[in-house]
Amino acid sequence: VGNYFGSTITNMSITIYSPHGAGIFGGESPCLNINVGPSDVVTLDGIQCVPAQGNNGIVFNTGEKLRIRNSSIHGAGGALCGVLFQPNSGAELFIEHSIISENGTSNGGGGVCVAPRAKAVVSGVIDRLTSQNNRYSLRANGNTNLLVQNSIFSNNFVALSATSAASILRISND
Repeated sequence: VGNYFGSTITNMSITIYSPHGAGIFGGESPCLNINVGPSDVVTLDGIQCVPAQGNNGIVFNTGEKLRIRNSSIHGAGGALCGVLFQPNSGAELFIEHSIISENGTSNGGGGVCVAPRAKAVVSGVIDRLTSQNNRYSLRANGNTNLLVQNSIFSNNFVALSATSAASILRISND
């Protein structure tokens, strides 16, 4: 347990586990900026992310997988996102049993923003997500294929948005 300032994760698979919810505050940057190797997996379990004004919460740029479990992310304002998943090569996103709220107060921002760069392909599962009071609860563009299941979307300006013909959102038990 404790409070920490934002940092960058580079060149390694890592699991950050805090069963009592360590707080990560963005300071001058996102809570976490992820730039790991192409076969690395980053797992975040039990964190509380509160980004600094003018920053996204968690930014995933490179790696094989990002797993977010039992966590909360809130407070990215403007056209920013609680989770910005923007890999430059194929990657997977998994969000489970988490709360993402009060992110993205203007167009383009939101709770979870999936925006693969170049010709990257993104796939993944979002399960038991509570998303509330975001501009966009989940916004996907580019070559994205996500299964969203057992989740709650409330008081968002837009719940789910697929902004590209290559974006597929499958909904189950929501």
